[in-house]
Amino acid sequence: VFAMPEGDAEKEEAVVRHFLSINVEGIVLIGSVLEPDSPVFGEAMDRGVNIVAVDARSALPIPRVSLDRGKAMLLKLKHLYDLGHRRIAVCGLQSDDMYQSVRKRGLGRAVEELQLREGKDLIYVDEPGYDQQSYAFGSLLARRVLDMGRCGPTALFCLNDRIAIGALKGLQEGGGKIPEDYSVIGLDNLPESAWTYPSLTTVDQNIESLMEAACKLLEKGCGLRTVKKVEPILKIRSSTGPVRKDNI
Repeated sequence: VFAMPEGDAEKEEAVVRHFLSINVEGIVLIGSVLEPDSPVFGEAMDRGVNIVAVDARSALPIPRVSLDRGKAMLLKLKHLYDLGHRRIAVCGLQSDDMYQSVRKRGLGRAVEELQLREGKDLIYVDEPGYDQQSYAFGSLLARRVLDMGRCGPTALFCLNDRIAIGALKGLQEGGGKIPEDYSVIGLDNLPESAWTYPSLTTVDQNIESLMEAACKLLEKGCGLRTVKKVEPILKIRSSTGPVRKDNI
């Protein structure tokens, strides 16, 4: 049985209670926005119904599975670093209203590991009021990068694939060549990312492994504080390349 509470905590609680009322044997919450003190967790426990959370916003008092977003940040940044990029625009991170803190911590660790400097090697490019899933948002951020000129970033580290796809178009419309002038990397591995021109380098969220892990936890009825991290997968395509020697 599926239900889409649309990121509304009250609706999500109502959905869980509905599932309990029809005597389901287990519940998987995906991208839950419930708070740890929500009464539905106690109600499920009283009925003996196991609940597992996949990529929940908060540290819920149930078994949890999540993508290792810190590792995803490192994979993306290290890929650009290994290609020689030392001026990198981080595009759209401030607009992430769900996993921003986790991603920032992961990015901070990656910056420290690679001995980069925030504000110089990494430049945060953002614009308030835009949806983080907007192609137009990515195009706008790309134009901001273009306005920085030849001394600006040589690579765009985008929050997700939609922003990255918009950035590809924005750079190309502004005369930028990819990956000769700019490298662009996303996250999500959306189906369309393989069909952009050039095809988009991205990080796959390894959804199959996420759901397999969730099902195993659900079957085992693991301890309430069990947390399973799933490894992301780097998908290297044509939108990233070595930094130009005259642009170092």
